[in-house]
Amino acid sequence: MSPSRLLLAAALLFTACASPAPEGLTSPTTKAAALVRFTEELEVLAPVLEPAAGMSPVAYFVSKPAAGEQNSLSAAAHLLRQSPDLLNELASLYLGCFQPFGPHKADTAAQRTKLRALLRTRPDLDLGWVWLASTQKNPAQALTALSRAIALNQQVGYYYRQRALLYVLQDNYAAAVQDCQKALPLYQDRSGVYQELADIYALQHDDQHFSQTSEVRLAGLRHALTRLQRYPQAKGFQQDSIRRLRELLGYGHLTKALYFLETRHQPTVGCADLAKAAAYGVEEAPALQRQYCR
Repeated sequence: MSPSRLLLAAALLFTACASPAPEGLTSPTTKAAALVRFTEELEVLAPVLEPAAGMSPVAYFVSKPAAGEQNSLSAAAHLLRQSPDLLNELASLYLGCFQPFGPHKADTAAQRTKLRALLRTRPDLDLGWVWLASTQKNPAQALTALSRAIALNQQVGYYYRQRALLYVLQDNYAAAVQDCQKALPLYQDRSGVYQELADIYALQHDDQHFSQTSEVRLAGLRHALTRLQRYPQAKGFQQDSIRRLRELLGYGHLTKALYFLETRHQPTVGCADLAKAAAYGVEEAPALQRQYCR
């Protein structure tokens, strides 16, 4: 989904733009409830988030509820049927600046002070805790904030992926694997999560799980490609999707090949994947075949 569509879908449900900040938040027992909670939290966080994000977190709802949809939960469920990964995409859009050790703007300290003050009065804001984590240079503090967010809301796969990243930075690979596995059922498109999980197994030199996880990801991409190729006269956007899937498949096989060739020194396994990368048109593959697969 494009950023503009995400901004539209991130809208405060129905008339929330004109409503006062909610005293209590929707309990995130389902993805639909978590989506409603997301919009409620954006309204509470708007005064702090807006200057930091460079955009207004209060957007406009993508459409009025269809006939028979009388409340925000049914509208959220309708949106999720159309875009099952909407909740994770919105979290990524608003919190995608998660770089706990990256450069920080001069005004970050002031924004963090405001956010901390808000969280003292509203400690139920999981979005607030995740955003606080993104401003921390101390990994232990970032991890504490992320864990508080997850304790409040366990419906957002993006939260688990971000905590897994922190665990990797701390060389706690077992915990990172667990968080990636918890993120998987919270996504429909699991390709990115499987890639991150495979990367963790590669860091552990766990050949079996790295290979298995990589193959699960590649199988999913092949299935998506086959489904698109069933249409002989694919439209422009479908052709773009086909090209993108072929590229992902090619470089997925290349990554797997290089792991076994350069890290694990297993040319038999690596060269098989290198041949598949070449078949998908990866430009680097033929030269690597000449180097490793004589």
